[in-house]
Amino acid sequence: MPNLTFTTAVRKRSQDRYAVEFPGQWEATRYRFFIAGEVLEELGDLEPAIDAETALPVFDDQLGTLLPAADFVWSRSDKLQDEYVITSELLQEFKRDNHSLDEKDSPAEDGKQAF
Repeated sequence: MPNLTFTTAVRKRSQDRYAVEFPGQWEATRYRFFIAGEVLEELGDLEPAIDAETALPVFDDQLGTLLPAADFVWSRSDKLQDEYVITSELLQEFKRDNHSLDEKDSPAEDGKQAF
């Protein structure tokens, strides 16, 4: 797993969710994100992808990042978070379908997700 350095602009942050930009990191095959349990209802059903024991971490617990298009990996009930791993293909598709991710320095201010 490459050492991913996301030069990210946080688009919207609240107590239980994050949205973030991902410029030009398509060379990696997998990314890992953390998502608060309260957001799960908004994401719908996600099928299991890979065993959590085989998934290499990219971010630690302090860098929880929401991306609402991912494959479910495991739950962390102690932190009220679920962990997701996505493929670069999925990330590209998400970026293609959400052009707001290309806009810089425009965080959402209406209490809703930036995308």
